[in-house]
Amino acid sequence: MFKMLMIKILKFHITFVVVLVTILLFTLSTSSAEEKPTEKIEKTIKTEDTDHYQKNINDTRKDGSVDVNKIIENDLLIKKISNTIELNPGDFSAYNSRGKAWYEKEEYDEAIKDFSKALELNPGYAEAYNNRGIAWNKKGDNEQAVSDFNKAISLNPNLAEAYYGRGMILNGKGFYYQAIADYNKAINSDPNYSQAYNQRGISWDNKKKYDLSIADYNKALEIDSQFAAAYFNRAISWGKKENFDKAIEDFSASIQIFPDHSMTYIQRGINLVKKKEYDKAIKDFDKAMEIDHLSADAYVQRGIAYGLKKDFEQAVKDYTKAIEINPNLAEAYFNRSLAWDNLGDNEKSVADNKKAGALDSQYLITPNEGIPDDTKTDHENHKTQKIDLKTQNSLKKGIQFNKESKYSQAIEEYDKVIKSNPNFASAYFYKGLALYNNHEQSKALDNFKKALELDPKNNAYMKIVANISGKLKAPVN
Repeated sequence: MFKMLMIKILKFHITFVVVLVTILLFTLSTSSAEEKPTEKIEKTIKTEDTDHYQKNINDTRKDGSVDVNKIIENDLLIKKISNTIELNPGDFSAYNSRGKAWYEKEEYDEAIKDFSKALELNPGYAEAYNNRGIAWNKKGDNEQAVSDFNKAISLNPNLAEAYYGRGMILNGKGFYYQAIADYNKAINSDPNYSQAYNQRGISWDNKKKYDLSIADYNKALEIDSQFAAAYFNRAISWGKKENFDKAIEDFSASIQIFPDHSMTYIQRGINLVKKKEYDKAIKDFDKAMEIDHLSADAYVQRGIAYGLKKDFEQAVKDYTKAIEINPNLAEAYFNRSLAWDNLGDNEKSVADNKKAGALDSQYLITPNEGIPDDTKTDHENHKTQKIDLKTQNSLKKGIQFNKESKYSQAIEEYDKVIKSNPNFASAYFYKGLALYNNHEQSKALDNFKKALELDPKNNAYMKIVANISGKLKAPVN
């Protein structure tokens, strides 16, 4: 019997949480302490999110090529500013300007040195603190970045970019309401800050407040009608409201503005799949591969589409290609296991399922009923427990609901399992995943701890408890 294949929004480097991606359009300013006119440059700073637009379209040529002229201009600018500094070593604004140029060249250490020199010469230079915070963030040092944003705000409480930058970090750590508070302040300082509306929309989306997120994307597009990222992000929210037509319309609008972003085609294809328009979806995945032939995600999603068309042999080929590109892509192994199962190859199906579980705890084989101990590897040290057919069905329903982002329904099914089997560690584990995805982190941790209590030698549970415990520590502002 044909099994429904999982359609899953693309994932990044975080194991358990389906989190959203941000487009971080940070601004470096070149004002002096006397409030000279602000110059802005926009760069992308990645966080742990992945559904939303990941490329700053303003910094990318439509043909995807490197802008050699811009590189030459930056080199000449650095040389010119260096001459100015040589003539006037006390010119703090010149150091700030050169730091900005170094940042454009992605020479972040050099940028930080120049911003620091500007601050040595003028300790009250709020814009230099903001710019250095952005550079620290780019280097992955969020603690230093937050410290600099805090200092910038203390010196200039109306510096919108500093609130925005700090909001980026809070959003990336999952502190969405705190991030929203910072975006509110950024917008109060600059009511036409389209990027702040866009990012606040993403934070509302993370909190499942889709009407609020869409309202913010609407405002961003009212300010800047060519803001491709806002169209993309609004499409994500429409998709989560299951308004696939509007989602597809917004993805298409984003493509019109920026036609060479592979993820937009992938996401539009996913929404077409949900409308059962598989052939159109496959064309979008083909286009994504044309733009980025090493996009493992495009192959996975095309494999899903072929599977839903019951072309399991082609689906296997696509999942295999995805695995060649990214041998650690658990989703590809998991979906290939389903395709093998539909082709009647149980041995390959089980092997892929085990591999998926080893790579990502969400795909752990559960509940290990009927698997003899001598068939397990040393690292598969979770307990085996027999459960009845009714309980197995509830567990499977919960897992499926979790994959479909229907977390409340998943939790209800896991509660049924726990009620009939209160010592079943895997049920608490999966309930913990659903709670975490539903942004109920404390309750999630309680369930992960219960799973570990019942199965204390389970390495996966140990790692999860340590990981989630660490993530629940709020940053110091």
